[in-house]
Amino acid sequence: MWTTYRRIKAAFEALAVATSHFFKIDSQGDDTDDFLETMIVTESLLECGGFSVRPLVSAFRRGRRTEIGGKTVWTGNRDAATQMAKLRASGDPYYVSRDGITDGAAMRMLGVACFYPQEDEMIYAANAISILTHGHPFCHLSAILVALRMRQLLICQEGNVEEQSFDWLEKSFMRALELLGYSQASPMRTLLGQIRALHYETDGGITLEQIEKHIGFLHAATSTPLAAVAASFLSGPLDLPPTPHEIVGASNLVSDDIIDKHRSLFRSNRVVLQDEARAFAPRHDADTFYAILYPMWGLKAPGLLAQHKHNVFERFDKVAEKLEKRWKLQP
Repeated sequence: MWTTYRRIKAAFEALAVATSHFFKIDSQGDDTDDFLETMIVTESLLECGGFSVRPLVSAFRRGRRTEIGGKTVWTGNRDAATQMAKLRASGDPYYVSRDGITDGAAMRMLGVACFYPQEDEMIYAANAISILTHGHPFCHLSAILVALRMRQLLICQEGNVEEQSFDWLEKSFMRALELLGYSQASPMRTLLGQIRALHYETDGGITLEQIEKHIGFLHAATSTPLAAVAASFLSGPLDLPPTPHEIVGASNLVSDDIIDKHRSLFRSNRVVLQDEARAFAPRHDADTFYAILYPMWGLKAPGLLAQHKHNVFERFDKVAEKLEKRWKLQP
């Protein structure tokens, strides 16, 4: 049986593996933000003993560096239109985003899932942290769903089918909606129902091609995070794609049907889509998809990713030890 420490350590290493892979594809460093921002959140939680707005906003604004392949990479994305760039441009120590429909809030939930033994506290923290950079409820809900799935994989025992089931996840998510009083959640329920249909109609034999067809891998909050959650129910890990556009076979573009589907979910809620071009660009958001999915596999079964044998560019022993300690201290 894998220990909590080993699961957490493997999850952060899995995130580093995905980050390293996509950094090699795009050495400008844009595809390292999933890892760096996840670490900012994790380290802030550990330093403050939980979520605290001002220290986390300050940490986001300050950024974080790491070294990959002899090159120092910083969280400063070249695109000033990103949600994190907007936070950095503001001088407000209690900054809260007023817009944002992309998947960046969900991609940094690993530390949140591993920090909070109590599910309610984790749900509130996931929601609050996502609000800092993304304004739309779908972003908050996708972050909560990702955090719940990661938590589920952290605490479930190997071989316990019920604990690992989609029913368990769906029940926890619906409870989170009730806990937070979200009233704009019907489209998210619809998408969750599609994951359920894929999972059960194929008798657990869901494929990545089916996920692409029904959910897609857009930059939108309703797409890539939910696709990663659906893919986490696959029986084994996926090879990292040779290029960001090749998540599925040789497909280079996301279908118009998928783009229209997700756009309509937001427009049905009368939202002004200020970052529509970013969210619905016809491309696969591969780095974020795998940055969410790979840690899930690390939590699910740490041995699954051993085949990669990558040199991890940071060590996660101390982080894993501190996070594990919180679970040991729970009543």
